[in-house]
Amino acid sequence: MQGELTTDFENQAGVLIVRPRGSLSGFVEDWTQDVEGRLRPEVRGLVLNMSGVSFISSRALGQLLHLHKLMTGRRSRLHLASPSEVVVDSLEVAGLDTLLFIFPTEAEAVAAYAG
Repeated sequence: MQGELTTDFENQAGVLIVRPRGSLSGFVEDWTQDVEGRLRPEVRGLVLNMSGVSFISSRALGQLLHLHKLMTGRRSRLHLASPSEVVVDSLEVAGLDTLLFIFPTEAEAVAAYAG
């Protein structure tokens, strides 16, 4: 493992912003369940700010796909913001860079829900 995972959460005008820091690996399903548990009915968007992620496992990539499908089922989208180079490389290898909505900044990812 590449460092302990900590996560900050913020609700900004109906958009849940999740800021993981550290390694997104191991038993990442617990982390995903924590995120899902915060998706109240009034939450219309989900932004994962990936700038603090130092490592992402294939298992965690699968959980991103799960969150993508969950948000699609809610007639919304999962937005990834500020992905680190490690995250971008992993997304590209897995082919998820063409499926997920990726934004250079958190502000742009949040603003995209307005339009």
